[in-house]
Amino acid sequence: MLSFAKSFYQPRVPICCTIECERNIPQNTSKSSVSINNTRMDAIISYITTLPLLQNILCMNHPEYLPYEFEPILLEPDIYFQLLELKHNDEQVEIIRFKIFCYEHDIRYLQTFVDRCNVDYERRIANKLGTSLYYFDMMTNSKSKNRTQNPLPSTHLVYTKHKFYTTRTFDNVFFEQRQNVKNHVNFFLNRRDWYEKKGIPYTLGFLFHGGPGTGKTSSVKAIANTARRHIINIQLSDIKTKAQLRHLFFNEEIHVFNGNVTERFTIPVHERLYVIEDIDAMGDAVLRREWKKPTSSVEDKPKKAGDPWLDVVEEDVKEVIDLSFLLNLLDGTLESSGRIIAISSNFPERIDRALIRPGRIDMIIHFKKCNVAILNEMVTSFYDKEVAGITCEDYKWSPAEVNQILFRNFEKPENAVRELNELQPKDLYGFDLLENDAQMSYETYSKENNTLSQAE
Repeated sequence: MLSFAKSFYQPRVPICCTIECERNIPQNTSKSSVSINNTRMDAIISYITTLPLLQNILCMNHPEYLPYEFEPILLEPDIYFQLLELKHNDEQVEIIRFKIFCYEHDIRYLQTFVDRCNVDYERRIANKLGTSLYYFDMMTNSKSKNRTQNPLPSTHLVYTKHKFYTTRTFDNVFFEQRQNVKNHVNFFLNRRDWYEKKGIPYTLGFLFHGGPGTGKTSSVKAIANTARRHIINIQLSDIKTKAQLRHLFFNEEIHVFNGNVTERFTIPVHERLYVIEDIDAMGDAVLRREWKKPTSSVEDKPKKAGDPWLDVVEEDVKEVIDLSFLLNLLDGTLESSGRIIAISSNFPERIDRALIRPGRIDMIIHFKKCNVAILNEMVTSFYDKEVAGITCEDYKWSPAEVNQILFRNFEKPENAVRELNELQPKDLYGFDLLENDAQMSYETYSKENNTLSQAE
């Protein structure tokens, strides 16, 4: 089986065609190859340096530039990259020469690849996002009467953007199914050809559930970091029209409010990670029937004369985002090729089964507290050495609690192990913790809301 961005595989057949790229070198290209201009050369370099599996072989002095390895590297099906020459000083690269080539296709196949790299590269330059990743946070209409002068558009969502940087990778997040998630993400990123050959939609969906501090958010960051994707945060309960969601999933534009004006950025679906946190709290559309709240209608309430806010409310509820629409959005006739979506929930049993069936959600991951094996991994990773002696019971500590203990024993691993064995979670907080506190709070909140709805 082929493994992209690896240097160990190379067919023992003649090369069919080659494109050579060079800079600051006298023109001396052979007749059997084609040379391209500097912009397209930069486009190829930009594409190569975004491949997750190439991060470990990038040039140490210029990590943003080229793999510092001279063996052929498989980038895509039958497209190989090979660095031929690279010289640099402390300030800049002086000489670069590399080639891309294939064994089974003609030159048009390579030119199509270069064109695609160039389109993505020019779009990134025009967007002024560079190679940085961003977190796009969805703006919502305020429920205050004083904020109705500038309502958000009904045709698309508006976001604010913040530069996204994380140290989270699959090497430093800890949960029982970490390797399975890592393997699935890497397979998805590097084997698009497999999906196309099998006729399977090229999408990936996760449902993360578990208690606080168990690693759900950290794992979302690790996926975004590994896949080099911008995070698109979705507040499902604040979306007012179906057009807004359609635009978000099937249009490459993201509208961003920068404090003065709204700008448009072109970000293809395959560069986004859609995130819906706490989906069970995002409205009745996603819940099983027994968990839905009693409905109440605006029409049942008397309208006060000259109340502009009620007009806005009535306009907002004209188009209901129902389950059928969400299902069609995820795997209907229109496909969002390259889409990755991560959903988190505190109460997965309340989500409608149709929303999380295979084909819409590929992996359902339960984030638990740490068993002893995970504790040993965390301690070894933190102190860069094995520390024996962990004897506490499984699932006593969450990863967040373990980190707190490790940090306060930064240079004393034996003390950390002793505290993990002897202390209880309540000793970290100063009060007893009930496992069902969150459940009780949610039940109380739901009952209060239902009572209010019925009273109205």
